[in-house]
Amino acid sequence: AILAYVEKTQISARPPIAPLRREHDGAAMRIDAATRANLELFRTLHGEKKGSLIEAIDRTVTPAGSRLLAQRLASPLTDPAAVNLRLDS
Repeated sequence: AILAYVEKTQISARPPIAPLRREHDGAAMRIDAATRANLELFRTLHGEKKGSLIEAIDRTVTPAGSRLLAQRLASPLTDPAAVNLRLDS
């Protein structure tokens, strides 16, 4: 359904899309809401984006890139090899 939507809206000029992969349990660290708040990943303890980690490091140029960065901050990888692959990319 997603591919049909993309083909319809992009006038059949579908961008390259990688095959879907299932993420295994334990592949990413789960961070509860209280820990995420105290780490100030997305908002400071005062509720502001300014001063948070995401505000300090987000240099993405598209909304999709910004969402991907936020997703990766919210669920960091646990496998050192996968972390190194991500760093190399």
